[in-house]
Amino acid sequence: MDKAGTMTFIPTNTQMHCITLLFSKERALQLEATLHSFFLHCKDADQAQIRVLFTTSTTIHENQYKQLKNNFAQSEFLQFIREQNFYSDTIALLAPSDYVLFLTDDNIFVRDFSLSEIIESLQKHPDALGFSIRLGRNTTYCYPLDKAQRLPDFQPVGKGIQKYNWTNAEYDFGYPLEVSSSLYRVEDILPFIVQLPFRNPNTLEALMAERCALFREKMPSLLCFEQSATLRRNFTSADMKFGFYILNMIQPVRLELLLNILMKGY
Repeated sequence: MDKAGTMTFIPTNTQMHCITLLFSKERALQLEATLHSFFLHCKDADQAQIRVLFTTSTTIHENQYKQLKNNFAQSEFLQFIREQNFYSDTIALLAPSDYVLFLTDDNIFVRDFSLSEIIESLQKHPDALGFSIRLGRNTTYCYPLDKAQRLPDFQPVGKGIQKYNWTNAEYDFGYPLEVSSSLYRVEDILPFIVQLPFRNPNTLEALMAERCALFREKMPSLLCFEQSATLRRNFTSADMKFGFYILNMIQPVRLELLLNILMKGY
């Protein structure tokens, strides 16, 4: 994206059949930030075939997604899909593709990257289970466990890409299957997850992680950039409730009221 806000893309000769599957629930504002940062930093975003699989429980959240869909109406490669059955929807979206980049609506991209380069690296390294965009030499702290983590023994494999053995790595580096910022071959992932009784992104990731040992022998490696290209905002519903609690000490406030104000353009 240039200074005027116009998206620019670098053409690639790599034939990609890659779906970017982005999960979202009642967080249209965060989703908008995710999409803008993705378009800013992904050099071949027009080949990403982004599918936002979203769900809501209130009319106001539903209207926010409708507004966001209208804001991105000119992006032919971006589609919003209302969740009907999470399991069936996910399987149906993955089936026609060769690769999948899993994302969630709390991703923020901070460095440039190319999907075609990621896919090319996976093609060159069949022993790699996937490519993590969230890991790198700079990810020395595991926030879910609130602990420092050792870096694995990285092997440079070209173009700022690192390779390591996830089977003996620590914390985040030993967590190869996740749905927030990793790219996989569909032929590896689809037969695996179709057998799992998942109901939402959280149960999908948990069940995948529990069974990652199935890939230890044939695909013990994971690829990543030297520096991570995305991070996840640790902004949870608990954070929001705490923030609203503080606001209520000053003046009573409701989430619906704040969302209505935002919808009016404030």
